[in-house]
Amino acid sequence: MTDQEKLAEYGLDGGEPLSIINFPAVDSDEWLEQRRLGIGGSDVGAIMGLNKYKSPLKVYRQKVDGLKEDLSDNVNVRKGKDLEDFILRNYVQPKLSAQGLSVAKPDFMITNARFPYYRANVDGIAKPSLGCMEDPLIVEIKYVSEFGAQAWDGSDYGGVPASYYAQVQCYMHVTGIRKALVCALFDKGWDMHYYEVEYDPAFCARMDGICGAFYGTNMCLGIPPKVNVIIDSTADIANAIEAAPADPLAYTEDASMTACCEEYAKVNADIKALEKRKGELASDILDMHSKGLKPSAPHKVSYTVYTTHKFNAARFKEADPSTYEQYCEDIKNTRTTVK
Repeated sequence: MTDQEKLAEYGLDGGEPLSIINFPAVDSDEWLEQRRLGIGGSDVGAIMGLNKYKSPLKVYRQKVDGLKEDLSDNVNVRKGKDLEDFILRNYVQPKLSAQGLSVAKPDFMITNARFPYYRANVDGIAKPSLGCMEDPLIVEIKYVSEFGAQAWDGSDYGGVPASYYAQVQCYMHVTGIRKALVCALFDKGWDMHYYEVEYDPAFCARMDGICGAFYGTNMCLGIPPKVNVIIDSTADIANAIEAAPADPLAYTEDASMTACCEEYAKVNADIKALEKRKGELASDILDMHSKGLKPSAPHKVSYTVYTTHKFNAARFKEADPSTYEQYCEDIKNTRTTVK
């Protein structure tokens, strides 16, 4: 079967200049290498700054430096992988079959000659059966932990987390399919939630600009993006510090950096003032609560006194300093000081 015949089986025989990349299996060396050479849907949100757990620098290190991330001990990642086929078979397929759609998971990546740096490795494509008037769908399957549930059902991005929105926009952009169904199994209550996401041309134009620049500048030329001090590793931050000129005379005054420093100092002062005011308000609320006062709806005040069982390192060091030292290790940290 030719590549075009394979694409046609999934309803991808329209006007897009598509091709496929075959691989033996997901997570195989060939699959990982193809992901490393291009930008996958799960990379797009991080590159665009929409993933609060992964930065553009992290993506760069995976693509260019070959950094491998071992998530085998992450129970939620394992659940997501193990449950994907179960969710597709027991929830998604019956739902879409009732709508006249048949869904299947391609065993290949999809590329588009108009932006060949993208790699679309979709969970499923649903195509209408003969006589069905439904549009084809990109199907994306997610497992949502109790902690992760707080990122869903927001007012932006159709109720899905921003990084997942970017992921399905990438898949629609590549394939030419103009609607996606994000199928999320929530751990709490074991409830399925379905989110329809329409193709967003304005978002995809911005995505092309950012991801195209990342591919051309960062991946092809090997120029790392700037460090994000919030989510990048201490080692990456330390490397950026060490890359600075050692000679104080080598530095040049810069108006942009002056503006950043001034804003940083103001924000820092605002945070201190707000933390102080927060403490004052907490004290006032406690005082009024203790006197039997309460706020009007929807506010509610309650207090719980609880005990935690915590290891006291200071007492242990005092009692047995030699054993304490045996279990101590040096951990690098960084601190930004702006005066």
